[in-house]
Amino acid sequence: MRKTSDNELINKILDGDIQIFEDLVLKYRNKCMGYVLRLIKNRIDAEDIVQETFLKAYYSLEKCRNFNKFFQWITTIAHNLCMDYYKKNKTQLSIVSNMKIDSKNFFKSIFSVTPEKILIKNEQINMMNQQILNLPLKYRSTLLLKYVFEFSYNDISEILKIPVGTVRSRLSEAKSQIRIKLK
Repeated sequence: MRKTSDNELINKILDGDIQIFEDLVLKYRNKCMGYVLRLIKNRIDAEDIVQETFLKAYYSLEKCRNFNKFFQWITTIAHNLCMDYYKKNKTQLSIVSNMKIDSKNFFKSIFSVTPEKILIKNEQINMMNQQILNLPLKYRSTLLLKYVFEFSYNDISEILKIPVGTVRSRLSEAKSQIRIKLK
């Protein structure tokens, strides 16, 4: 069975088959929720933001310039709604404590280390997460988009509406601040 691309799904929706939008919601809801929850610690508010994200996406679907980058587009919408939430509620946004910056290398080596080494690694990751929570929002959101969702620099630039150079400098500065605090 051939997997239908986002481009095909969106074209069908725009042609009037609105039921297909549910397929896009099912495909991306959990990823979108993961992003929002890492910025907003309140699950109820995060669910509201995700629902609003998909409603906005549905009603402005024709504005999506590249249908095959639908997830990037809804992530942009979700990010903007999180920033609106932050401004309205004046609450501290944070990354949920299970963010692992170096998770790929950690899981590659998991079978070649002792339980003690895994425990030490987890403690290091928890310390790093605490330092990430203390970073200013602009650095936290950039780190999240790059290392958790693995967006490219160009994609992050589009989502955050900042130049690619600023993405690079924010990532560099965030890593530098974390290194300093962990020493």
